[in-house]
Amino acid sequence: MLTKTNMAGINTDYDSNYKTVEIRLNIQKLITSIEIFLRGGKTVFVYDENKKLQEEYIPSGIKKCNDLGVQTLLNWITGTVNAQVVQGNFIINTKTGKSDDYDNYIEEYNKELANLVILNIYDWDMNESDAEGVINFIMLLIIPFMTRLIDNKERESYYQTMRSVETNSTQTPKGLGFGMGGQ
Repeated sequence: MLTKTNMAGINTDYDSNYKTVEIRLNIQKLITSIEIFLRGGKTVFVYDENKKLQEEYIPSGIKKCNDLGVQTLLNWITGTVNAQVVQGNFIINTKTGKSDDYDNYIEEYNKELANLVILNIYDWDMNESDAEGVINFIMLLIIPFMTRLIDNKERESYYQTMRSVETNSTQTPKGLGFGMGGQ
């Protein structure tokens, strides 16, 4: 784990903890995956003029819907998949060992997503044959993301990540003693 030493000689794991939390809370890759799918493209890695490896979007397939559809779906999804939502809690039923809250949420989310797509299918220039695939693709990313809320495990793991281990070390400069006459 990376540590940082400040002027007082205190080492902290703050930088490492921050990066870990940032990775866990950053949903941009998930949103980008959905957008690339909807726009019918892919990402490739290319070197820029400075020989630095960069990710680049390339249109390579057929769009699943127009720009209005892409934007509406992405806005709707980011209302669900964000750093604030992942702080929630789906309680586990102690009798069944399952989270009824989670199961009900996913079922309702799937219905609402299907309704959104079906009601807008023509406004978004979406082929009827693509509707089920779009819904399934989005759900296959939403389902595992939302499992992070089951039994408050995500919040508990934040506690472990955010704990900063600090050590303090004091050294006496060479040549300076603690006696009155020096050494």
